[in-house]
Amino acid sequence: IDAPSDIRVNDITIGRGQGNLDTNTAIGYQALSGNTSGIDNTVTGYNALLSNTFGSRNTANGYEALKLATGSWNTAVGYSSLNALSNGWSNIAVGHYAGIDVVNSKKNVFLGLNTGVNNIEALYEESVTIGIGSKITASNQIMLGRNTETVVIPGDLNVYGNAFGITKTM
Repeated sequence: IDAPSDIRVNDITIGRGQGNLDTNTAIGYQALSGNTSGIDNTVTGYNALLSNTFGSRNTANGYEALKLATGSWNTAVGYSSLNALSNGWSNIAVGHYAGIDVVNSKKNVFLGLNTGVNNIEALYEESVTIGIGSKITASNQIMLGRNTETVVIPGDLNVYGNAFGITKTM
């Protein structure tokens, strides 16, 4: 099939998305349907990258992944991952609902089911959260799990700088 624009099969878009820009790939119902000038986007999934108009170099893979995003350099893999992100760039989310409550975010990583932020109105930058339900609480932090879990580090642990909140002898 050689088509000059997107094709639709059973209401699923296959092609370049809205704007018909040759560096975009869109597969899925309304995938990349709001795009006007964003380039180098790869989108698969129902409503994936739906609201993007000018954001570029995004990868959205999954049902409503990056649904409201308008920024660039974001990667969302998983059902509804980063689906509320509207103002942010250079974020990575992998997992079912990864980064689910994130609205404003720059250069953060969300790995695992229901990872996100503790305050949806805050702008967090350069943080990582790993583990089911773990939440970023500040910029420039690494959050491992929740307070109900035990974090185990096999081998040696070297801490440079201050260590706060240690209640057990190592």
